[in-house]
Amino acid sequence: MSTLTPKIDTKNKLGSVDIGPDDAHIPDNYIEYELRDSKPLPPVTWGNWWTELNYLSLAILTASPSIAIYGALTTKLRWETLAFATFYYFFTGLGSYLASPILLVLTQTEFSLPLL
Repeated sequence: MSTLTPKIDTKNKLGSVDIGPDDAHIPDNYIEYELRDSKPLPPVTWGNWWTELNYLSLAILTASPSIAIYGALTTKLRWETLAFATFYYFFTGLGSYLASPILLVLTQTEFSLPLL
């Protein structure tokens, strides 16, 4: 299978011309290439699962929902708050849904100089 990198003529340190892409030494299966020299991690078991946790991420990801649940259980709900929350939830989800294909298209497009 051929690589997608175009061939570039460059001079090496000795002055001769190298013809070929810079990543020609990397095989098509990049994941196997990267994992070839890495040491495997030990399996997660009931005895060591707590050592594998990233406690900063755990705190950040659980703090906001915990505060929201506490607030929902201890605060009287007003109809204005419910209407705003529904509106906000719908339009932020819609924005994320519509932005993902746009982001995909923009990352796969090569722009020429006049567009920049």
